[in-house]
Amino acid sequence: PHRPRRARQVARSQNQRKMSRAQRYPQPPTLARVVWAVASDFRAIPPSNLSSKKLSTDACICGANVRGPCDDHNMKRPKRCRFEPDELSELDAVVPELVRVRAQVNALQARETQLIHGAAQIAGAVESRGEASSRAAELPHREVAAEVGAALRISDRTAQRLMGESNTLIQKFPATFAAFAAGVITRTHANVVADAGAHLPDAAARAAYEATVLPVAERESASRIRSFARIVAERLHPRSFTERHESAAAGRCVRVVDLPDGMAELIATSPAVAAHGVLDRLNRMARSVRDSRARTGAAGEVGVDGCIDAD
Repeated sequence: PHRPRRARQVARSQNQRKMSRAQRYPQPPTLARVVWAVASDFRAIPPSNLSSKKLSTDACICGANVRGPCDDHNMKRPKRCRFEPDELSELDAVVPELVRVRAQVNALQARETQLIHGAAQIAGAVESRGEASSRAAELPHREVAAEVGAALRISDRTAQRLMGESNTLIQKFPATFAAFAAGVITRTHANVVADAGAHLPDAAARAAYEATVLPVAERESASRIRSFARIVAERLHPRSFTERHESAAAGRCVRVVDLPDGMAELIATSPAVAAHGVLDRLNRMARSVRDSRARTGAAGEVGVDGCIDAD
């Protein structure tokens, strides 16, 4: 018999409630449920075990549907692609040539760093003949940076940064610069080594630091030696971390940077524990105000990461 429209809607909603979410919205299995494998051993696992979390990591699910509920294509074990002998021979010829070209590029970049250092030395000589004020001492470096930036088509700020990096690398880390000039390490390697060891106070500590880090930098990527270089620098520093922290905390300060549209930045340089505590407190206050306004229905602006408008 024909049922009214309202009765049909009620029956449909009841049937939907009886269905599980997986039945209403079928989804393909996730990668974590589909592939559990190692290269040494591949075994088929029945589809009934897909929901089990006790699958061993030395197995691969073969026969699982990976294209969704409307597709009966199954995952198959891929065939290994093999190189032809002529392709292997060509690759053997390309890789050594790439190594030689990279060494030449590194040497040229080291020469560029040396020339920029020479320009910075000229600015330093002009500064030594000028007045003792900080503004007068800054002008020669800015003029040289503007000249270098115009010639290389880079900004003045970038030129000043390159001048500072060249001074640090050549004057404080001569062994690193020698490896850079020889093409053994890249500019990125040299910058990582210099940045991690920049806080070492004396030449003896820096020399020991370079002797430990450079052999690793010659065979590893720059990203992989960054953490290693920091650990070595911390161990070779003559002062303990506690002493350095106390000295740094003595220079804590608060400053304001004016911004357009009547805004400003309040910047505080403080110990990390206090800074994280202040940020956590501000976020808690912001969430409290946001929740209170949501409950009372008041309109207010709450920004990302706890930035609230002041009443």
